[in-house]
Amino acid sequence: MRVDLRENIAGQPTAKVREFLRRAFDGSWDLSYAAKKLHVDLAGARQVVAELQKRGYVRKEDSRSGEDHWVNTIQGNAFSHASGAKPLLRSSADQRLKEFLARVEEVGRNPYYLYRVRRVVLFGSYLSSKDRINDIDLLLSIVPKEKGEKQRLLEQRRTEEALRQGRSLTTFIDQISWPWLEVLRYLKARSRSISLHTDERILKFGKSKVIYTDRS
Repeated sequence: MRVDLRENIAGQPTAKVREFLRRAFDGSWDLSYAAKKLHVDLAGARQVVAELQKRGYVRKEDSRSGEDHWVNTIQGNAFSHASGAKPLLRSSADQRLKEFLARVEEVGRNPYYLYRVRRVVLFGSYLSSKDRINDIDLLLSIVPKEKGEKQRLLEQRRTEEALRQGRSLTTFIDQISWPWLEVLRYLKARSRSISLHTDERILKFGKSKVIYTDRS
């Protein structure tokens, strides 16, 4: 999936809205959270959320508290990881995929990372016969390396270390997600041509192919 980063969504840059949905992908959120992450007032956040709901990227969730909460849809999560890069030559895409899989192996053997990649599934335009593809869409299954309390303590220490180093983890979700998120960031390596996904339901929209399985 590709997006045009020159466009706006409800007056806000597409890149900023995409990043907001990326941060909000794994839980429900309210207008205050949206306003904080988008750096707008509540009225501005309400306009953005209304547009996202219209596009089918978010949906309102039932809440016992009586306050409105939203969650990302499958399409919203796909948009949050969509690429703004220009189409790639297949030869370039092949090289970037090879480099990505090397990073997957590094995550698995490097004790610094607290999660490993169990499976990688390729889908989207890469599986077509076109000479130029939109981006490299990959579904990842990422699992903890340890179990139970040991994993929890390791993650807590990693988050505390990140905060001491000045990393901005302003919400509870940001903090508990950091050890998992830093694996994703390393794997993506700032590549605009790679789109990483973690919601398996996205595979129902087309064909796919498993290209990596961790056998450890």
